[in-house]
Amino acid sequence: MEESKVRNNKQEFVNAFAKSNGYPFWDKVLLSKRIVQNTSFASSNSISNPDTLLAIPFSLPNQLRINGFLKIKINDSIRISYSLACDYKNYPYNRNAADYSAESFAVLVMSLEKLVFGYKNFVITDSLLFQENNNNIGNGFTVSFVDSSSAAVNTQQNVTSINECTSTTIYISVPCNNVQNATNIVPGPHCGIGIAYNSCYIVGLDWGEQGSPIPGGPITTSGGGGGGPVIPYVYPCIPGAPAPVPVNVSSSNVVPSGPLPPCPVPTGGPGWAPTTLYLNYDDLDNPIFVNDDDVIMPAGYNFEFENFGESVDPPIKIIGRIASRNNTEDMTYGTNCDASGIMSNMTNFTNQELFNEVTDLFHKTSTGILETVGDNMVERFKNNLGGTYSNTDLSNKVFENSKFKEFMIKFGVRLNTTLAANNWDINTINTLELPQAIRPAFNGLHNKFNGLQILINDTEETIIELTGFSIDPITHKWTANLNITIKDHFGLDKNDAITYQNKHVGFAAWWILQHCRGFKPFETQVKFKMNLVSN
Repeated sequence: MEESKVRNNKQEFVNAFAKSNGYPFWDKVLLSKRIVQNTSFASSNSISNPDTLLAIPFSLPNQLRINGFLKIKINDSIRISYSLACDYKNYPYNRNAADYSAESFAVLVMSLEKLVFGYKNFVITDSLLFQENNNNIGNGFTVSFVDSSSAAVNTQQNVTSINECTSTTIYISVPCNNVQNATNIVPGPHCGIGIAYNSCYIVGLDWGEQGSPIPGGPITTSGGGGGGPVIPYVYPCIPGAPAPVPVNVSSSNVVPSGPLPPCPVPTGGPGWAPTTLYLNYDDLDNPIFVNDDDVIMPAGYNFEFENFGESVDPPIKIIGRIASRNNTEDMTYGTNCDASGIMSNMTNFTNQELFNEVTDLFHKTSTGILETVGDNMVERFKNNLGGTYSNTDLSNKVFENSKFKEFMIKFGVRLNTTLAANNWDINTINTLELPQAIRPAFNGLHNKFNGLQILINDTEETIIELTGFSIDPITHKWTANLNITIKDHFGLDKNDAITYQNKHVGFAAWWILQHCRGFKPFETQVKFKMNLVSN
């Protein structure tokens, strides 16, 4: 890896590649070493050579997904190529996990997304994936996986070393109405099923034979011309095509080197999405309940969240803020509306019929105490009160949620960095103006069916007030006493209504009540006090 970075610094071969494919995460690498039989096609002689295989993920700017990975194979030379996340489509589906399969390649890319972004749960959107053993489970289910506890897995200096076939345990949770069609299952939580699926991280990396050789001089590509070095795109072939298929990782067979055979180029995106980014309101009649995502601490930090309190304290100053987005359309209301694009039959509904649809929408996207909060919010809307709404149960659920904690970690890192640059003196710190890109947004599969997405989702403004501060002068461990205020609009703009009305008619009903029947939206304020502790 270091050699590749040095060569890149000399020739900038990655820069041109990154513009169209994404930037590599040099500090997030999967590494595997194995012994292979290097069999000569001219004779039966064979020798054992060690291979080192590296997978270096890359991502497009402002995208929280892995677009693909660089594949580097090192033995007596260095060969480099790359694959894209969509390449899984060119592998056979539903093959045994020990073979090359679409599922194995998908797990490899998911593992890279876990390594870089911390994702552990994925919604499967490709209905062909993970249907082996005649488990007819449809699509829209979730996949979770945890690493084997094998001592063969080791992370050191940002490189995760693995065996050729380190196991990954797949847990599949599906809608309740699909369970009756599944076979070979074990019981799972939340009306789901569990299927034991073991795969190998390193599947898909053995196409290095087609990569660019780097014997010790400048990086080149076979047959390449001017314009600088080129990283070849190497994708798998569909079995049955007039070409050799990838070698089985457990086999001693050798695929001849040379140009890749003609195969269709995989297109489109991956057939899965991290639950934290899965935003649409598909299949509300079959809720998928998953645990909240784990909170990942950045290297060198271990923040603690303490002492939730309902009533706020007198502030010393505003220490952090995300400015208002000035999203005004979802707070407008009236009776002179332009309903073009809204479901035409809905405009003939009575107010009560429209509120029935809104209530049904909220009940299908919330549960427990947050379903009660949703009823309260719809009732306030129905009573046409406008103004500001707060609720302690809602505030407590926000405090406990991973999305809020992830936001506070980003704030904490900025506060700690600013303190370190100012001799750890809190009195010298002005308001930290935080970027909109890190504002709290309560989406993802957990929040979709548990309530915070429909009750809040994206947020309008966030204010963090400092009410007290203490710090250890030796260790610089600090505790900040804070008031938190998160503002959101209980209102709907036309774009959201049109986007989601085909998922549930309650969205169209909500918009008509607000913009055609004159029911007032209101501002939701989540307010509480807490302590943020650095470690």
